[in-house]
Amino acid sequence: MAALLTHKDAAKKLGVARHTLRRWVNAGIIPVFRDPDTGRCRYSEAALDRWLENNCETHQPKQVAS
Repeated sequence: MAALLTHKDAAKKLGVARHTLRRWVNAGIIPVFRDPDTGRCRYSEAALDRWLENNCETHQPKQVAS
């Protein structure tokens, strides 16, 4: 099964603020689905990787301390 990321982890992977990711989701720019049990947003890591490849030729995520 593909790895699923939380909202926080997806924003970190994309190198953007969580609020920015939420705006992109609301605009239909980033694929997202809701966990049927919790109702929380989840992001497919593979889908985010494909999105980065197709949309961000020069994207360089900022380094965030763990």
